[in-house]
Amino acid sequence: MATGGRADRERRFWDRYRNILLSRGVRSASVGCYVMRAEQFIRTFPKRRRAAYLGTLRHSLTVRSPLDAG
Repeated sequence: MATGGRADRERRFWDRYRNILLSRGVRSASVGCYVMRAEQFIRTFPKRRRAAYLGTLRHSLTVRSPLDAG
């Protein structure tokens, strides 16, 4: 289980990611799907710091998801 400091950092990371998604026009109903996929991606490389992924995840938002069509 995450310690207090680590849990706070993790919460802030996901809050920033959710804000990035919303600022890029992702519907709030789809944010959970994006977060779930991002968590799966991050678990693929467990030795890497979570903060190192924000750039990669932000870049992935340049391709629109079918979930957000409409």
